[in-house]
Amino acid sequence: MWQHLVDTRDVASLLWDTFVADSIKQSLATSERLEVSEVRGLAVFLAGIHDVGKITRSFQRKIPPGANAEMILGSLEDVGLDLEFGLEEVGAYFPHGLASSVILYDWLLKQGMWGPVAETIASVVESHHGIPARTADYDRARAILREYPENWLSVQAAVIEAMADATEVKPVIGKIQSELFVPTIQLITGLVIAADWCASNERAFPYVFDCEQEQRVQDGLASIGFAGLWSASKTMKPGVAEYFAAAFGWPDEWDPRPIQQRAFAQARGSEGASLHIIEASTGSGKTEAALAAAHAYAERHGCHGVVFAAPTMATANGLFNRVIQWAQNVVPIGDTTAAYLAHSMNSLVKEYQRLRVKGVSSDTSGNGSVTAMEWFASPKKGLLSNFAVSTVDQVLMMALQSRHNMLRHLGLAGKVVIIDEVHAYDSFTSAYLESTLKWLAWYEVPVILLSATLPVDKKESLVQAYRSVLGEEDWESVSDGYPLLTIADANGVREESLDIGLNEIHADVSVIGDTDRELLTLCEELLTDGGCALVVCNTVRRAQNSYSMLATKFPDEVELHHAAFIAHERAVKEGKMLQQLGPEARRGRSRPHRRIYVATQVVEQSLDIDVDVMISDMAPIDLLVQRAGRLHRHQRPLEDRPEKLRRARLLIRGAEGWDEVPVFDSGTAAIYDPAVLLASAAAVSRKWLSEGYRRPEDIAGIVRGTYATVAGPESPVADWQPAWDEAREESRKRQTLAINRSETFRYPDPDVGNYRALFARYFESKGSAVDKEEAAIAQVRDADPTIEVIPIETGDFGYRPWGTESEYVLDDESPEFSLARHLAGATVRLPTRMSKYESVFDRVIDQLEKETPVGWADSFLLKSRVALRLDSTGEANIAGFDVMYSPELGLEVK
Repeated sequence: MWQHLVDTRDVASLLWDTFVADSIKQSLATSERLEVSEVRGLAVFLAGIHDVGKITRSFQRKIPPGANAEMILGSLEDVGLDLEFGLEEVGAYFPHGLASSVILYDWLLKQGMWGPVAETIASVVESHHGIPARTADYDRARAILREYPENWLSVQAAVIEAMADATEVKPVIGKIQSELFVPTIQLITGLVIAADWCASNERAFPYVFDCEQEQRVQDGLASIGFAGLWSASKTMKPGVAEYFAAAFGWPDEWDPRPIQQRAFAQARGSEGASLHIIEASTGSGKTEAALAAAHAYAERHGCHGVVFAAPTMATANGLFNRVIQWAQNVVPIGDTTAAYLAHSMNSLVKEYQRLRVKGVSSDTSGNGSVTAMEWFASPKKGLLSNFAVSTVDQVLMMALQSRHNMLRHLGLAGKVVIIDEVHAYDSFTSAYLESTLKWLAWYEVPVILLSATLPVDKKESLVQAYRSVLGEEDWESVSDGYPLLTIADANGVREESLDIGLNEIHADVSVIGDTDRELLTLCEELLTDGGCALVVCNTVRRAQNSYSMLATKFPDEVELHHAAFIAHERAVKEGKMLQQLGPEARRGRSRPHRRIYVATQVVEQSLDIDVDVMISDMAPIDLLVQRAGRLHRHQRPLEDRPEKLRRARLLIRGAEGWDEVPVFDSGTAAIYDPAVLLASAAAVSRKWLSEGYRRPEDIAGIVRGTYATVAGPESPVADWQPAWDEAREESRKRQTLAINRSETFRYPDPDVGNYRALFARYFESKGSAVDKEEAAIAQVRDADPTIEVIPIETGDFGYRPWGTESEYVLDDESPEFSLARHLAGATVRLPTRMSKYESVFDRVIDQLEKETPVGWADSFLLKSRVALRLDSTGEANIAGFDVMYSPELGLEVK
């Protein structure tokens, strides 16, 4: 045990010196009014005594029976350490982490420390297995140790004394006069956990060794593959154009866009903790602007990495290569850094898996290397990597009561955090975002938020959440400009609008009836000379119906895109669409002569596609703007578009009664806020139908105006007042319920006084609701529970992956790795009506589990998955639901 404590102490010391970002060190020192060296000494000391609670009778008696056990236990008794249980045998719960905490607490009291201060320091070792103890368990542990024999207590104290002398921590302990802040406890605990996990690796730190301790620790960390710091300053360039050319591999003749230049310059001139909001239209270069600004922040504030959070797995996958290529260009020559793709399906992403095998480096680039190091390749440790691309859930879980969340805090606290598409989050998820911003602000983390369409009230809430921790007053946005850069730092809040130049498009906007006949007639009229049309539907079922109807008239010229396709089929379909509609596609080559793409909201986010005409279901105005970002997106030769589609057109369906009060399609009404829908319909009627839509000139005004209307009691149209009052009341109820639900497992603010308060609801639920990654993700999204299944075809001789001609596999046979990998990537989610209610969920999941091949339990890729057994026609009945799957329509449930 002593050797493990020494190893953990020295690993923590080396991690502090070579891995912990300067920004974290300074933040901890400032908040606790200590020197950086003193915080280091405290953290290393705590790592060195984290397992002192193993010097207890209950832990020593855990040694399994055998000859060695008798020898070890006998040697303890020989030196007077009896193994008779006292109060310990009355109750079983006396874990060594809790024992360590109480032992340290008593030692600190003897050093003259005030009790509440000692308790906060001791809570670090108490939590080194991921969570502190309940108050009742803590009190019981104190009672147990009060009755301990003096010879056991003297050994415990001797170990602490020896470690205190080795780390020279006693002067620091004497200097600490007030309780540690909860965020300080989080970060130091995270460091102790990381050091403990490294030192517990028997291959890296074997029991038998023949080298000096310093060499042992260096060799151990090297064998694990622990990355060092990213030295951002070494690859920063003095000139703006010079930087962008080097960081993104641009030709010398390319100039950064104005928004990229200004975002970069603002970051370079920032003071202290900074929140940076970039509002610009789709396709304006926000991603490069954010990465460049992140580099500037990292250089200025001593951050060791960047996290880029996207709204979905698909968008995160799409960003991964772009971010890694940038990272390769900004890592100094000779340095090796770690990268991670943070979502639950990363094992199926080829680009990430290639990075795990060989990394990314260039012998001729003059830069370092980026690799997915094995030690970091897990959900709890992944964000400790220097560079991470993630789904937004992985960042929002910073504010979620969950085990080992200290590692997430440690990983995020030393980085620059970029969050994309911040307009896309509802009241529930926005509550988590605001809590996360408060924690990041406490750690003085620079945060960059990206959006094409951010309502003013949401922007003000996000800015205030970040600034509130800094003790700043409320702030109101005063700029109507667009594109708009907002930066909040120690110098206050500043908004800077940029000259947009000429509009990219001026689209005609009209509304059409919501019948299949009108949609079909319209497509026939629009596409007589060809062209690419995008029909956006708000629900999967509506998209499937529209596709089926259009496909009868336009055989082989209609494609369907939605989330109810098997994952790899969806990826293939999306890749094909990107190839056909991307910036390099040309009519007569990869761009089709005529094609209709029917899609759900999957096309709203981060897809670089260009269509000639768009037909969209009615939606909140900011989402209509997002969708319209795919309309005439690219500069194209004249002949690329049919003559009648050379002027952009946006047609809106999904509502009836525009001359009175619009009545929305039932699916639309269920998904979106009713007041926002009405206000958006009024804005469309008042502005777009008469004047058209100009991008980007109209974006800021119409989005901000619409959401300002939502905030007030007066109807946007006088004749709508009764409907408006009803919609606002329903909206208020929905938002209140969502925010209240979000509080269930959400962290309190970082200035909370009691560390155990971070885990209050976790204790009540015994952690069951949040310990698994999928369950945790569900807690930061306001979504009904859904069940992810793997469709398989059942035959007389076993099963095979759906849609393949591979050999059948017996149910009790453990699948080979290649098959397991294919199956793990062939997932699809059942609709919420199959899982929304507990009784229905139980019936569905029971049947799915019973019909899942038992051999999957032997595969690490499949052991937690359930199968959807389909017959050869793609049909099944699950708990009374008729389920069908086809490559053409995807999953259907009746």
